[in-house]
Amino acid sequence: MWNSRKVGEWIERQIGRELNNKKQRGWEYLKRMGRSPQVPRPITHPPTNASRRPLKEAPDEGDEAQGSHPTAKAELWCEDE
Repeated sequence: MWNSRKVGEWIERQIGRELNNKKQRGWEYLKRMGRSPQVPRPITHPPTNASRRPLKEAPDEGDEAQGSHPTAKAELWCEDE
């Protein structure tokens, strides 16, 4: 994969002398050719069990209604579409 530094070093080998700023010159040549520096994507590792936080449990819908009206009878309905 090409990056600015590698392009600058390649230019040095082609012209047979050292460049003052390899990275800058390499960047200019990459841009002139319509390219961009290429770098591999970062590797992400899946989290281990030790680093995972436990999931919070969702509050029960009936508990909220029961709390504001303790003597009322609450029914919970659910439909699957």
